[in-house]
Amino acid sequence: MIGPPVSTPTMPTTSNHENWNSGIDSGQINKAATIAIRAASATQDTRDKTPSPGLTSTEDSSVTLIALMIGSPNKIYEAFCTLPTVFDRRFLSRPSLPAVMVALALLASACGGPEATVGSNADLAGSASGPERVSESGSETATSGPDDDAAHSSSSTHGPVEQPESIVIEDSPLDIGRVVALGEDELLADLLAMGVTPVFSTTNGTDGFVGIERDTLGIEFRSSFDLNPEELWTLDADLLIVGQSFIDLADAGDLIDGLADDIVVLQADDWRDRVRELADALGVPGRGDGLLGLYDRALAEARGVFAPGLTVSVASVYDFAFAAWVDAPAAVPATLLDLGLTVSPGGGDFANEAFGRIRPLSDEQLTLLDGDVLLLLQNLELESESDALAAAEDQPLWKAIPAVAAGRVAILDRVGFQGVEGRIRLIGELVKTIEELA
Repeated sequence: MIGPPVSTPTMPTTSNHENWNSGIDSGQINKAATIAIRAASATQDTRDKTPSPGLTSTEDSSVTLIALMIGSPNKIYEAFCTLPTVFDRRFLSRPSLPAVMVALALLASACGGPEATVGSNADLAGSASGPERVSESGSETATSGPDDDAAHSSSSTHGPVEQPESIVIEDSPLDIGRVVALGEDELLADLLAMGVTPVFSTTNGTDGFVGIERDTLGIEFRSSFDLNPEELWTLDADLLIVGQSFIDLADAGDLIDGLADDIVVLQADDWRDRVRELADALGVPGRGDGLLGLYDRALAEARGVFAPGLTVSVASVYDFAFAAWVDAPAAVPATLLDLGLTVSPGGGDFANEAFGRIRPLSDEQLTLLDGDVLLLLQNLELESESDALAAAEDQPLWKAIPAVAAGRVAILDRVGFQGVEGRIRLIGELVKTIEELA
């Protein structure tokens, strides 16, 4: 168990998928899949075999859909039935549609799957009680509604999460045209995890994307501070995904108007709700639920490692000021709270608190950083921050911080844990780091 300090060690610095069983007769599936492939091939032979550039290739689309049918037949219903609602007038006009419809009908007959329907964007949003949908594993139907927020709350007060025996995450590529994402690395990470590779994304970094372990090669990027409206127009986007917070901060309402055939504005403030909202907009709600399920599983496995009463302070040393991270939506304090730890100082009592951070934190307020452990969130690629941290370590007020005096301080990459997958990595990093400090 990791508990409150009992000694003063030296300071270190740390800069499942499981298979599912559908229970469907494999002979029926193989027969239907064979006929489907022949039907698609016959249609393909009647048109030009040279695919169009990028993600809009109709040839690629047919191959992807049929591969999904063979690999896991129930999953195709969700992918096909809901994706057209995002880009209906382009998708439904594709030459490959007859072959796809034949394949879908054959597989539906073999599998006894749900009836396919094509709806509008309003249908995708669902009623007030939330859209009914087939789960990603194809084993059950789930309805998402207002009551689900309590089950998925990120508050530190919720108890252990009961996990299913298996969680299936489907991240095969979605062919939804040219996607532009204006939500920096956080949004990009979740898009990649759901099978979408944008042609362009904003970023927190200056030389590329940060905090993402998936392949980002070939994705154009710009800092949000260097966005060029004229450049956005040249991207010829089919789908633009942007957060309402970006529009508000950048006053970008007029900027995005007309940039793409379809525009999705993510409204949710809570990060869990935002993941679900994104997955619903892409037509793959099961992928969002699956990612959140993996996060909850990681939480459940990590809880109980820490002894009751352990407190953690989280801070950053900028070149111009100190700051304390106290609450959500900031990922590190939010995850610490999810793990059942106490963050000190906590949020809600400071006039200059915004987005889970108190900034600036005066020299005199450094006494608020009274946790048993101090985690410093730094971007050490910035020379100015490295210099600021070195200068702070010489200050008497800094040396008087309890965790500093006890040598219980560690450094984490402030921008190193993007999206749901980043938060899952963060759980492991927090457990490892605090164990080393104990």
